[in-house]
Amino acid sequence: MLPVTMLQSPICMNLKHKTDINAMAQCMLLDKERDILGSLEVGQAVVKLQGRIAKPFEISIPLFEIEKGKITDTFIKKHMQNIAPIDQQEDFRLPDSQPESALVSEPKNKDETLFAFLKDIQQYHDSGIAQRYKRLGISVRQGQKIKAKVLSQGLIEEQIQTTKTGRIKVISLTEKAETLLSGR
Repeated sequence: MLPVTMLQSPICMNLKHKTDINAMAQCMLLDKERDILGSLEVGQAVVKLQGRIAKPFEISIPLFEIEKGKITDTFIKKHMQNIAPIDQQEDFRLPDSQPESALVSEPKNKDETLFAFLKDIQQYHDSGIAQRYKRLGISVRQGQKIKAKVLSQGLIEEQIQTTKTGRIKVISLTEKAETLLSGR
C-alpha cells in the first residue's frame, strides 16, 4: 500500500481523528484550512489534483441510493475479477475454507479475522502493532480484542524488548499457531 503522501489525487471525506486530519492536511498542503477536513458534511469532499490545480478544492458527491443487501461481496468479486484480479494464495484475508482445527467458536468472519491476524504476524514478524492493524483494516479496539483472544488461546507470545529509544512489545507465534497455519 502506498503512503498517503504518494497519492496523485487524494480525495478526503470527513475525518474525526486529529492525527488523520493532520496527515491529510499535510498531504494536501493545507495550513489554516485543515479544520475543514473534520467538518465536511455527508456528500462533501476535498480534492487535491497534484500538478494540475495548485490548491485543494471542495466537491459535492451526489447521493446514490443502493438497496441494502443488493451489492454483496460475491457481486463485487465477480465484477472486479477482470479489472483487478487477485491471487487467492496471496490474499490471506479472504480464505475460502475453514480449517477443521479452528480454535475459535465465533462466527466465520471472526475466525477469518483471527486467522488473518496470525498470518500477518507470520509474514511481518517485525511489524509494529499500528501497522499490523492498518494492514488488516481493523480498528485498534478490534485489534486489541483479537490480540487478547489469541494470547489467551496460547497462539501468540508477547515480549518486551528494549531498543535505543525505549521499550516495545513484540508479538510472536507459538508452535500451536504455526501448526494451525501450516494446516491451512
